[in-house]
Amino acid sequence: MEDIIAIIMVFGIPLSAIFSFTYLKAKSMKMKSGTLDGSERKILIELQEENLELRSRLENLELIVSDSDLLKLKSFMEEENLRERSHRFKQNY
Repeated sequence: MEDIIAIIMVFGIPLSAIFSFTYLKAKSMKMKSGTLDGSERKILIELQEENLELRSRLENLELIVSDSDLLKLKSFMEEENLRERSHRFKQNY
């Protein structure tokens, strides 16, 4: 039984890789030729819009993480918030 499973796995994995590559290549060629049906075109447009949105969000995150002035501003704001809390605490007690 284990021998059969091993043989299936040895030949099955490369075959599934070949079929998957062929399927993806055919889809890619179909997409490049512009012969998509309505549902495929709709999915493609949605994915392109999502890609643009994610790209924009990533650029914003890169800006926030890499900008040292924003990091200084964050620490200043935290310090200012702490001062404000301590002042309120002193007033209440």
